Amino acid sequence: MMAALSRVMGRLEARRHITGHELLKGIQEEAADQFGPMAQTVFEYWGIKNSLDFGILVFNMVEVGILSKTDTDVIEDFRDTNFFGNLFDGESAYRLRPKKDSLVSQ
Repeated sequence: MMAALSRVMGRLEARRHITGHELLKGIQEEAADQFGPMAQTVFEYWGIKNSLDFGILVFNMVEVGILSKTDTDVIEDFRDTNFFGNLFDGESAYRLRPKKDSLVSQ
């Protein structure tokens, strides 16, 4: 998240607040650079199923003071119905094995 934020901020002529849509674009670009064709698989392995999951992360980071928001920012700013489709190749056969639930003695 922070690498994507840095990527977006680095392109700006002057420091300003960025939108959820701008951050999503930065996340897509960062994921493509970091994970290539396995990006969607990596996100899914981490439990990220759609763009709103990134919004939840951002708003949690706002809540603990890591990021800030304006009064007009809402979680819906992160809605992109084709988030993965806009970047990732659906024909990729790369898949990670599902995580196994850890067994904890009670």
